[in-house]
Amino acid sequence: MNAEEWKELIHGLPCVVCFLQTGERRHGVHGHHLESVRDELSDWLMVPLCDDHHNPMKPNSIHALSRRGFYTRYNLDDLSLIACTIKLAMNSRTAREQGEINLRNAMIEALVRSKIDTGTDD
Repeated sequence: MNAEEWKELIHGLPCVVCFLQTGERRHGVHGHHLESVRDELSDWLMVPLCDDHHNPMKPNSIHALSRRGFYTRYNLDDLSLIACTIKLAMNSRTAREQGEINLRNAMIEALVRSKIDTGTDD
């Protein structure tokens, strides 16, 4: 996986704060960089935040409260956000891969059944 694929995966995850606080899986997220300096590794330190937790115009967002205020309000830190993001990403990836395996197996099974039903074997 490269950084672009990681960013794409982040945008498909639920908001990490909503998930940690209430278990809610709120989608339609922004990728929030935990580090303000952008370099070749900064995209790997992104977490998914919903509009309420990312948009500077929203009073409970990380940009409105400041990082320290946000972390105090939600009792969070960088490590908990990254750890939960990795957990969500791994679960998402595993579920997607399992879905692809299930689909492939179902297609093979259907193909085999159709060949048995029609009496063909090629």
